[in-house]
Parts: sequence; C-alpha cells; structure tokens
Amino acid sequence: MIAPEGYLCWSDILECVDIWAEEVERCQRVRIAEKKANDSLARMVLKTWLLANFMYEFEPILCGKDGSLLRVPRWMWFHADRLDACSIASPVDKRGEYNLYFTQHSKGLFSEKDVGNRFCALDPRTGLIRLRNNTRSLFIYAWMDEEDAEAATQLVNKMIGMSVCWNPKDLPSTDQDILRAIWGDSPFETGSPSVEHTEVRMRKVGRPALTPIILSAYDDLYPCGHHITGHSWEIVARRLSDKAGRSLKPDTIARTVNRRSPLDTEQSEQ
Repeated sequence: MIAPEGYLCWSDILECVDIWAEEVERCQRVRIAEKKANDSLARMVLKTWLLANFMYEFEPILCGKDGSLLRVPRWMWFHADRLDACSIASPVDKRGEYNLYFTQHSKGLFSEKDVGNRFCALDPRTGLIRLRNNTRSLFIYAWMDEEDAEAATQLVNKMIGMSVCWNPKDLPSTDQDILRAIWGDSPFETGSPSVEHTEVRMRKVGRPALTPIILSAYDDLYPCGHHITGHSWEIVARRLSDKAGRSLKPDTIARTVNRRSPLDTEQSEQ
C-alpha cells in the first residue's frame, strides 16, 4: 500500500472503518442482523457500505509506484451494487437492497469477502487498482452503458497497481464529522447521543491505532500463533480484549494479523 509521507493509505482507512462500524452498531437499538447466522455478513455489508460512501464523499487520490499522484473519475471507486446510492439500517438482513446477498449466503453461494470483491476496479484487501475478468461486467452492473464500461475498463488497465490514498487536509478532523457527512445524523439519533470525538489522523496522533494494540497483545498471548492452540478467532478476540482493556472484534483481529508484513513478524521475534 503506497502513499506519500503524511497521507492516509488504504490500511489506515480500513482501521477507521472498523471503528466507525463499531460506533454505528453501538448506537443502534436493534441487532445488526435479525438472524444470528447473518451477523458476520451483515457487519461486512455495513463496513463496505461505510467504505463505499466514504470514497464517494471524500474521493481518494491514486499514487503510483514512483510517488506520483493522480485524480481520476469517481467511477473508479464504484461498487457494482452502487452502495453509495443505497441506504442501510439494522437489521441489515431485512433491508431489500441486500436481500440477494443473504439469500445466496444461506445457500453457501455468497460469503463476507464477496461483498468487497464487487468493487469494480479496487482490490478490497490492498486498495490497489486491479483488472479482473469481470471488471467490465461489474461496471455495466453499476449502471454504465457498454461503451462507457469498455472505456472505463481500458483506463483501469493503464492504472493497474496504483494505490489509493487520502490527504488528511481534505478530510474532516473528527470521526463524528466524517460519519455525519456520509450518513447524516441517523446513527446518533437512534442510540447513544454521544460519539467520541477523535482525530481522523489518529493513525498519527490522538487515539491509538488498533494495529499495534492488536499485534502486541496477540504476540504476547500467542508467540507461535494461535492455530497451534486450536483457538478460534472468537476465543482469540475475547483473550485479546481482556489483555488490551478494550473491545476487539474477531474480524478486525483476523485481518490485522493476516495482513501483517514479514518485517512485522521478524521484528516481533527479536
């Protein structure tokens, strides 16, 4: 994930999305999903919705491997299901916009990772521009006509490997202001009226980033990894939450541990 010094990269925003999703879920009076079996998928839909709408309101900048910066049309960040044009509320599995997700999920034909994989030109794990076999079809599904979709696909092909980033100066200074920009007041009217003010640049200053907290606690509890203990991510989450003194979600921990670089692992072993 490439970004100029002082810019926010994809992993920074994914950490923010985790925090925003927890805050939104906390402020709702009802469960995230009506059926418990749908909880994980519902949370992923919420996070992807937040990410898609964040990118719609605060457009990323592309960064090349040489550090060059480029602004491109908004459709580069489109999700095939145009989540930026959808509404969302709990329980998510009762929303008509996402009915097909949960219907296919119940048949074992759709998983949490498939939600992010429907970004037309973005790799949801790395934030890199990618060209998939169905990129053109995804653009068409996202309301483009065939000619525009073909032109968009050709442009994507020229930008493969470029990374999205944000200049913090282009963003509101608090998480609350960002959430209000992409959602309005609804998350705060239905639950707790207070949402902690934290700097969106908390990866640099202010509220501690989740990554070092998670990795430090994980390495202390599982120096050889948790798989040899037979512990599930849910058990890992409970143990790390107790050690860190804050609530940590299993999917947040799993993504943080799985995406750590070899350098992180080497440093933790020294």
